[in-house]
Parts: sequence; structure tokens; C-alpha cells
Amino acid sequence: MKRAKCENKEEMIAPAWKNSKWNNDDPASEPTATPSPRKKCPEGCPDVELSICGSDGVTYGNPCELHVAACQHAELNIVEDSGEVCVGTKKTPQEE
Repeated sequence: MKRAKCENKEEMIAPAWKNSKWNNDDPASEPTATPSPRKKCPEGCPDVELSICGSDGVTYGNPCELHVAACQHAELNIVEDSGEVCVGTKKTPQEE
């Protein structure tokens, strides 16, 4: 049987995995972008009242809360804004 396989190479069938979607031999099957791992955001903050205004117009209880919101909502690019309390304070991203 082994000898027959060697002598009849053109009749050999490729293993099933060679034709599957998991085949990495095909450059077209390569992903176009590598997903970046999600960074782990802090889960809690000390109970300290030190109000701070975020660039998103939200007054956060302290800088830690602003940092958590910025981490959880990276697409908003939240940073510290001037002043302790924002004028016309909005709801935090967690409250929306």
C-alpha cells in the first residue's frame, strides 16, 4: 500500500485540511489586519471626592473615575479639561 502511494503521486488526494478555511498556505487567506488585544481597564476607584471635568463634558468624582471612563471608551479620547465642574454637565458614558 505504501509503495503504491509513492508510485502514483499524481493520484494522491490532498488532505482535507489543505482545502479548508484554516489553510495558511494561501496568502489570500491571511487576515488584512491583526486585531489588537483589548486592554484591561481598572474596575474601581477609591471613594475620594475630587471633582474633575472631562473633555467629554462630564464631571467625574475624581481623576480615577475619569481614567476608567477614558479606558472603557477609548474612542471618545477623554482627557482632563479645565475646571473642577463642567458647565452643563452631561451623564457619564456609563450612565448613558
